[in-house]
Amino acid sequence: INSADDDFQLRIRVRVQILYSYVHDENLGTNEGDEPEANLNDFRIRRARFVFQGHAFGAHNQYKLEIDPLRKDNVVLDYYLDFTKNRDVQVRVGQYKISSNRQRVISSGNLQMVDRSIVNAEFSLVRDMSIDIRSRDFLGKNKMRYVFGISTGNGLNNPQFTDFSMVYLARLEYLPLGIFRDM
Repeated sequence: INSADDDFQLRIRVRVQILYSYVHDENLGTNEGDEPEANLNDFRIRRARFVFQGHAFGAHNQYKLEIDPLRKDNVVLDYYLDFTKNRDVQVRVGQYKISSNRQRVISSGNLQMVDRSIVNAEFSLVRDMSIDIRSRDFLGKNKMRYVFGISTGNGLNNPQFTDFSMVYLARLEYLPLGIFRDM
Protein backbone atom coordinates (compact mmCIF):
# COMPACT_ATOMS: atom_id res chain seq x y z
CA ILE A 1 0.00 0.00 0.00
CA ASN A 2 1.55 3.30 -1.13
CA SER A 3 0.45 6.89 -0.74
CA ALA A 4 0.11 8.99 -3.88
CA ASP A 5 3.28 10.97 -3.07
CA ASP A 6 5.18 7.78 -1.99
CA ASP A 7 5.93 9.28 1.43
CA PHE A 8 4.09 6.42 3.14
CA GLN A 9 4.25 2.71 2.42
CA LEU A 10 3.03 -0.46 4.13
CA ARG A 11 4.05 -3.93 2.99
CA ILE A 12 2.38 -6.94 4.63
CA ARG A 13 3.98 -10.38 4.40
CA VAL A 14 3.03 -13.76 5.79
CA ARG A 15 5.54 -16.61 5.93
CA VAL A 16 5.12 -20.18 7.14
CA GLN A 17 7.88 -22.79 7.25
CA ILE A 18 6.89 -26.42 7.61
CA LEU A 19 9.25 -29.12 8.85
CA TYR A 20 8.74 -32.81 8.14
CA SER A 21 11.12 -35.37 9.59
CA TYR A 22 11.25 -39.09 8.95
CA VAL A 23 13.54 -41.32 10.97
CA HIS A 24 13.95 -45.00 10.22
CA ASP A 25 15.77 -46.65 13.12
CA GLU A 26 16.39 -50.35 12.86
CA ASN A 27 18.06 -50.33 16.28
CA LEU A 28 14.94 -49.39 18.28
CA GLY A 29 13.72 -52.99 18.34
CA THR A 30 15.47 -55.65 20.38
CA ASN A 31 18.28 -57.68 18.88
CA GLU A 32 16.15 -60.86 19.00
CA GLY A 33 14.02 -59.45 16.21
CA ASP A 34 10.72 -59.74 18.10
CA GLU A 35 9.92 -56.03 17.65
CA PRO A 36 9.57 -54.34 14.28
CA GLU A 37 11.88 -51.59 13.10
CA ALA A 38 10.72 -48.13 14.09
CA ASN A 39 9.55 -45.46 11.69
CA LEU A 40 9.16 -42.06 13.28
CA ASN A 41 7.30 -39.27 11.48
CA ASP A 42 7.22 -35.69 12.67
CA PHE A 43 5.29 -32.96 10.88
CA ARG A 44 5.01 -29.47 12.37
CA ILE A 45 4.87 -25.79 11.58
CA ARG A 46 8.40 -24.76 12.47
CA ARG A 47 7.94 -21.03 12.03
CA ALA A 48 5.18 -18.58 11.14
CA ARG A 49 5.59 -14.83 10.78
CA PHE A 50 3.44 -11.80 10.08
CA VAL A 51 5.56 -8.86 8.95
CA PHE A 52 4.45 -5.25 8.58
CA GLN A 53 7.12 -2.95 7.17
CA GLY A 54 7.51 0.15 5.08
CA HIS A 55 8.30 3.82 5.52
CA ALA A 56 6.62 6.96 6.84
CA PHE A 57 7.25 10.64 6.10
CA GLY A 58 9.74 9.72 3.37
CA ALA A 59 11.59 6.64 2.14
CA HIS A 60 14.45 7.16 4.62
CA ASN A 61 12.26 6.67 7.72
CA GLN A 62 11.65 2.94 7.71
CA TYR A 63 9.84 0.70 10.19
CA LYS A 64 9.29 -2.99 10.80
CA LEU A 65 6.96 -5.00 13.03
CA GLU A 66 7.31 -8.79 13.03
CA ILE A 67 4.90 -11.04 14.92
CA ASP A 68 5.11 -14.77 15.66
CA PRO A 69 1.57 -16.12 16.21
CA LEU A 70 2.83 -19.57 17.29
CA ARG A 71 4.57 -18.35 20.45
CA LYS A 72 2.40 -18.15 23.53
CA ASP A 73 4.86 -16.17 25.66
CA ASN A 74 6.11 -13.33 23.46
CA VAL A 75 4.56 -12.86 20.06
CA VAL A 76 6.28 -9.60 19.08
CA LEU A 77 9.74 -10.41 17.70
CA ASP A 78 10.94 -7.23 16.00
CA TYR A 79 9.81 -3.65 16.15
CA TYR A 80 12.20 -0.94 15.11
CA LEU A 81 12.74 2.28 13.25
CA ASP A 82 15.54 2.84 10.73
CA PHE A 83 16.67 6.33 9.81
CA THR A 84 18.70 5.93 6.60
CA LYS A 85 18.97 9.41 5.10
CA ASN A 86 22.74 9.58 5.57
CA ARG A 87 24.65 6.76 3.85
CA ASP A 88 27.55 6.77 6.34
CA VAL A 89 25.62 7.20 9.62
CA GLN A 90 22.28 5.40 9.83
CA VAL A 91 20.41 4.89 13.10
CA ARG A 92 18.30 1.91 14.16
CA VAL A 93 16.31 1.89 17.41
CA GLY A 94 13.90 -0.70 18.83
CA GLN A 95 13.91 -4.45 19.39
CA TYR A 96 15.71 -6.57 16.82
CA LYS A 97 18.39 -9.21 16.31
CA ILE A 98 21.78 -8.08 17.59
CA SER A 99 24.25 -8.19 14.67
CA SER A 100 26.65 -10.53 16.46
CA ASN A 101 27.11 -13.09 13.69
CA ARG A 102 26.16 -13.37 10.05
CA GLN A 103 24.03 -16.51 10.28
CA ARG A 104 21.84 -14.99 12.98
CA VAL A 105 20.96 -11.77 11.19
CA ILE A 106 19.98 -13.47 7.94
CA SER A 107 16.22 -13.98 7.95
CA SER A 108 15.06 -17.56 8.43
CA GLY A 109 13.02 -17.07 5.26
CA ASN A 110 16.27 -16.69 3.29
CA LEU A 111 17.99 -19.79 4.67
CA GLN A 112 18.41 -22.90 2.51
CA MET A 113 17.26 -25.14 5.37
CA VAL A 114 14.46 -24.59 7.89
CA ASP A 115 16.80 -24.43 10.90
CA ARG A 116 20.10 -22.73 11.59
CA SER A 117 23.12 -24.72 12.75
CA ILE A 118 23.23 -25.89 16.38
CA VAL A 119 26.42 -23.88 16.86
CA ASN A 120 24.47 -20.70 16.12
CA ALA A 121 22.29 -21.22 19.20
CA GLU A 122 25.35 -21.36 21.46
CA PHE A 123 27.24 -18.37 20.12
CA SER A 124 24.65 -15.85 18.99
CA LEU A 125 22.89 -13.12 20.89
CA VAL A 126 19.11 -12.89 20.93
CA ARG A 127 16.74 -10.09 20.05
CA ASP A 128 17.05 -7.18 22.42
CA MET A 129 16.09 -3.55 22.94
CA SER A 130 18.89 -1.71 21.17
CA ILE A 131 20.12 1.39 19.46
CA ASP A 132 22.93 1.39 16.95
CA ILE A 133 24.57 3.36 14.21
CA ARG A 134 25.54 1.61 11.02
CA SER A 135 26.48 1.97 7.41
CA ARG A 136 25.94 -0.59 4.68
CA ASP A 137 28.41 1.18 2.38
CA PHE A 138 30.76 3.35 4.43
CA LEU A 139 32.26 6.24 2.41
CA GLY A 140 30.52 4.94 -0.72
CA LYS A 141 33.58 2.92 -1.77
CA ASN A 142 31.67 -0.38 -1.98
CA LYS A 143 34.21 -2.03 0.37
CA MET A 144 33.31 -1.34 4.01
CA ARG A 145 30.39 -1.53 6.41
CA TYR A 146 30.01 -1.24 10.17
CA VAL A 147 27.65 -1.47 13.15
CA PHE A 148 28.20 0.09 16.60
CA GLY A 149 25.45 -0.50 19.11
CA ILE A 150 24.29 -0.83 22.67
CA SER A 151 21.56 -3.16 23.97
CA THR A 152 19.87 -3.63 27.31
CA GLY A 153 20.96 -7.28 27.58
CA ASN A 154 17.54 -8.32 28.92
CA GLY A 155 16.39 -10.29 25.88
CA LEU A 156 13.13 -10.55 23.99
CA ASN A 157 10.25 -8.27 25.05
CA ASN A 158 11.91 -7.22 28.30
CA PRO A 159 12.39 -3.43 28.15
CA GLN A 160 13.25 -3.04 31.84
CA PHE A 161 16.40 -1.11 32.56
CA THR A 162 17.66 -2.26 35.94
CA ASP A 163 21.43 -1.85 35.75
CA PHE A 164 24.26 -1.01 33.40
CA SER A 165 25.00 -4.65 32.48
CA MET A 166 24.45 -3.94 28.82
CA VAL A 167 25.63 -5.53 25.58
CA TYR A 168 28.04 -3.45 23.52
CA LEU A 169 28.62 -4.25 19.86
CA ALA A 170 31.30 -3.17 17.44
CA ARG A 171 31.34 -4.87 14.06
CA LEU A 172 33.57 -3.76 11.21
CA GLU A 173 33.66 -5.46 7.83
CA TYR A 174 36.14 -4.93 5.04
CA LEU A 175 35.18 -6.64 1.79
CA PRO A 176 38.08 -6.44 -0.67
CA LEU A 177 36.01 -7.82 -3.57
CA GLY A 178 33.20 -5.36 -2.90
CA ILE A 179 29.91 -5.44 -1.06
CA PHE A 180 27.63 -8.23 -2.19
CA ARG A 181 24.01 -9.00 -1.47
CA ASP A 182 24.17 -11.61 1.26
CA MET A 183 21.24 -11.08 3.60
